[in-house]
Amino acid sequence: EILASLIQRLQILDGLLAKKQQHFGAATVMAFTRMQPAIATTVSEVIGRWRQPFAPMITATQQCLSQTKIIQWGGPIGNRDHPEAHRLGEYFAQHLGLSDPEHAWHTDRTPILAVAEILSRVAVATGKIGEDVALMAALGSTYLTLQGGKSSAMAHKNNPIKAETLIALADFTALLHSGLIRAARHEGFRSGKAWMMEWLILPQFCLATGYGTRLLDQLLNDILTIGIGTTSNAKS
Repeated sequence: EILASLIQRLQILDGLLAKKQQHFGAATVMAFTRMQPAIATTVSEVIGRWRQPFAPMITATQQCLSQTKIIQWGGPIGNRDHPEAHRLGEYFAQHLGLSDPEHAWHTDRTPILAVAEILSRVAVATGKIGEDVALMAALGSTYLTLQGGKSSAMAHKNNPIKAETLIALADFTALLHSGLIRAARHEGFRSGKAWMMEWLILPQFCLATGYGTRLLDQLLNDILTIGIGTTSNAKS
């Protein structure tokens, strides 16, 4: 369900980025490399870089959804020691609307890691946009202006709060990903503690990545101007 929702959200975000690219694309902006001004480019190029990972991510998520809709069944040690194991697995999977990989994966956590890889890619993509927006906002209105984020202490400030949150979420999910990689190493034929680690981490991972997609949608709609040559239009 999480992966299916992500596919829809990524498609929506890609469409929104395409609209922003068309609306603001002709404007010029300074490109930055190694945190220093490089050469001038167009906003279309900037947003094109933001969009670049989305189509491959959508395809990868669709593939992951298909590959991980599988049952996990295999008895105490994962050997499916039953004379009708094949038929039981087939019926079990059919009943749940899943497929049977025809083996247990008590200690092969590839399906969990496949989901983690998708979640990480999405978080990196949304965090990248957040980081660029925060950088441009810090450089002033000739680069980018946002609605919202007014400082309670300094009236002249307009804090890029949503962009900062996207950066924090991307960093947080990087830590969660490393935790799932550690949890994938199951000792013996079945682990108790490793499974517990997975289910402590995976829900947070899904929530953080999912919230990042919602937040990016809001952030993109908050952009009033970007680059030189654009006018304020919050509904572009």
